[in-house]
Parts: sequence; structure tokens; C-alpha cells
Amino acid sequence: MPNKKYRRESIFDRSKIKKVFYGLCLFVVVILAVMALYRRSPVVDYHKRGVALYKKENYSAAIIAFTKAIKANPQNAEAYYYRGKMYSEREKYDLAMLDYSQVIELEPKNSDHYLLRAAVFEKQRKYNLAIRDYTTTIELDPENAANYLLRARVYIEQEKYALAAVDYHKAIDMNPRNPKFYLARANLYTITQRYHEALSDHNKAIELDPQKDHYHSRAHFYQIYENYELALADYTKVIELDPDDMYAYFNRAVFFRRFKKGDLAKADMDKYNELKKKADVFMRRFIK
Repeated sequence: MPNKKYRRESIFDRSKIKKVFYGLCLFVVVILAVMALYRRSPVVDYHKRGVALYKKENYSAAIIAFTKAIKANPQNAEAYYYRGKMYSEREKYDLAMLDYSQVIELEPKNSDHYLLRAAVFEKQRKYNLAIRDYTTTIELDPENAANYLLRARVYIEQEKYALAAVDYHKAIDMNPRNPKFYLARANLYTITQRYHEALSDHNKAIELDPQKDHYHSRAHFYQIYENYELALADYTKVIELDPDDMYAYFNRAVFFRRFKKGDLAKADMDKYNELKKKADVFMRRFIK
């Protein structure tokens, strides 16, 4: 009999131990879950705070907030994106490049990230690296014609004009109704002294969208090639479209002087000075 009682007590003890053990396991799981939630909550708080500060253009505080968000969660790609953008705006290009590189590592299939890093490389005059990122962007998003223009711009900086021309032709083939594309190619033709092709692209841009900026561009083109009468006509057209364009008055006054039309030159310079004073007053108020 004593042996049976001993066995019953032993069985009871083991059952009790199991219950205690399971209870402890459940307690540990709950504690770990609470700790995980506690650790995650600052990421959301700092991230939201960073976005709010960024929208208020309080960049110093926003950078601090995003840095804390990244420390709490190193996989937070958007936090790197925002911080990199602010570093770039502050011309801290090395730091911006590091953040954009981290974003790319986290989201390597997003073409926009390569565009951002390419722009930083371009500002640093690291043109080969910029070309590499723009090329990756084109590979990831081949239907976006604007990407070809961005790469062409870097090719021009490298004086690789033939490659730039290929990209401009591609962009225009993809989107033949965009006047900005023709103006960009006109700039290349002007650099390479292909007068007729450049003029044709300026004319096409005006045909597609006869706005004052396009007349400004063609007037400047005429000025480069010393075709002053046509430049004067385009600046007059700019003034017709926008009577408050002070730079058109200034440039037209220069040509009137060249043509020895002193009264017309004086009238345009007076108008330029009047508009400039208004602009200066506005800027002072804006700065205050």
C-alpha cells in the first residue's frame, strides 16, 4: 500500500509540474509579444513625426526623427528615402548617396530609387555612375521616355554627343507630341553646330505648344547665331503673350540699341526697370 500511495503522489506531482511549465511558457510568449510591440511602436511614431516635420520643411528635426526610425527598424526603406532626399536638398551628397543606396538594396526593383541616386551622382560630376543608374532605370521602366532624356543630358556633359542623339531620337519616337523633348534635342544640335536641325526642333516645339518659354528659347537660339531681327521678333511675341515678362523687355532693348532705335530701347528699359522694382519689392516681402 505505501508503494501505491507513493506512485499516486509522484504522478500528481508530475502533472502539476507540467501545468506550471505550460503556464510559464505562455507567460514568456505574452511577454515577448508585448516587448515586440513596444519595440515596433517607436518606429511608427518617429516615422510619422519625420514625415510631418518634412512637410513643414523642418529638415533638421525631420532628419533626427528618421534617423531614430531607421535605428529602430533598419528595414524602413521610406525613412532612408526621406532622409536621403533632405541630405540631397542640403547638398550633402555623400550622405544622400548612402541613403539612396540603402533604399535600392531594400527595394531593388523600384526604378525611381535609381533616378534619385543618379541625380546625386550627376551633381557630384560622377557621370559614369550616373549613366549606370539611368541605364538601370531604363531597363526597369523602358516605356518612360523621360528617362532617355536624363541619360542624354549626362552624355552631353561627357561630350558623347552621338549617344545623346540616340537617346533623344528614342524619346521623341516614343512621345512625339512633347515639345520639351524637341527643345532638349535642339540644344544638342546647337552645341554640335547643326543649325538647321536645331531650328527645326525649335519650330516644332512652338508648333506643339506656342507658349512664351518656347519663343524665349528660339530667340536665344537666333541670338547665338546672330540672327538679331528674328530674335527681336520672338521677344516681341513673348511680350504679346506676357506683357509682364521683364527679361523680354531687357533683351529687346538690347536689340533696339543695336538697330539704333534709341527711343524704343529706352521705352523697353524703362519698362524693364519698372517690372524689376515690383519684383524686388515682392521678393523682400516674401523673404520677410
